[in-house]
Amino acid sequence: MPKRPFCPVSFRWCFLVAACLGPVFAGLAAEVTGAPRPVVPTAVSADGRYRLSLANAEQGPSPWDEKVAAITATFRLESRMPAEADFSSQVPADVFLEKVDLQEAVLLSGEDVAGQKGSKWTDSSALTVTIHTLEVGKEQRQLRKLTLAVTVVKVTEWEPLEFKNIQKADETPLHCGPFEIVVSEVQPQHLLLAAAAFSDHAKEHEAYRQRMPLQFLTHRYAMQAVQISDAAGQRLGLSMGTYTGGGSSGRYAVSPGPLLVFPPKGEAGQTPSSIFSPAKDIRYPVTLSLKLPRKYESEQVIFEFQDVPLPAFNPRG
Repeated sequence: MPKRPFCPVSFRWCFLVAACLGPVFAGLAAEVTGAPRPVVPTAVSADGRYRLSLANAEQGPSPWDEKVAAITATFRLESRMPAEADFSSQVPADVFLEKVDLQEAVLLSGEDVAGQKGSKWTDSSALTVTIHTLEVGKEQRQLRKLTLAVTVVKVTEWEPLEFKNIQKADETPLHCGPFEIVVSEVQPQHLLLAAAAFSDHAKEHEAYRQRMPLQFLTHRYAMQAVQISDAAGQRLGLSMGTYTGGGSSGRYAVSPGPLLVFPPKGEAGQTPSSIFSPAKDIRYPVTLSLKLPRKYESEQVIFEFQDVPLPAFNPRG
């Protein structure tokens, strides 16, 4: 059985936060200094439904050869419905990012380095597409052209799973297609779950993957998609999560979330403050519900970028 992670926040989540907030702080700095706002490279799909925007870029030594420059870039996906004019930072609930193929990465010299060493992935929960440590030879100021083919999956029919009467920790895994869920800890105000593809059930996983070969169906998906309700009808939300290559864990609690508290009217010098209200007691037993795809459609969406600027080479990577 894989070793369960214990760190409450994943490194990739921290990287995502930095990628999302970086452009915001850059824009604020531009307003303060009077400098022109940086132009964010974007590409829109041919049908106008999706837009991909550069969120963060780095350039440093290749992990395979420190004398060779490599670039890493994270893009954020947005969508819009036919009747809407603006793009939204969300996609429909039944749409997921499946994978990305790097079709072209053309340098100013005209050389296409799309086939060079590097890795790539999509993150459906964060709606990001990442090209990681792609070798580009010597330091580059920009890419003349970048073409990404992103596979988007739309689930057209779901298979519901339900596990009832959960009221104590149990190492016996709950079978969920390509992975298992384990109830690790049961406390009055929180519930701890873990998910992984345990090797004891490798044959079941393989059989499921042959029938439903979707890459976004991971243990991370399990932790973020599971729905939990207690005997009083209260919903439990994911308050803390850890995601690693071998497994994921999640802590779930009943909480109304942050509240904005205003001071009594007329008190000088008082400003609104934000607090987190304490978690409520969970009324056991609880029910776990999870949906797995039964039918789906997939499409490849092409995004073409022109003249993508790159940051200066950082020798520390």
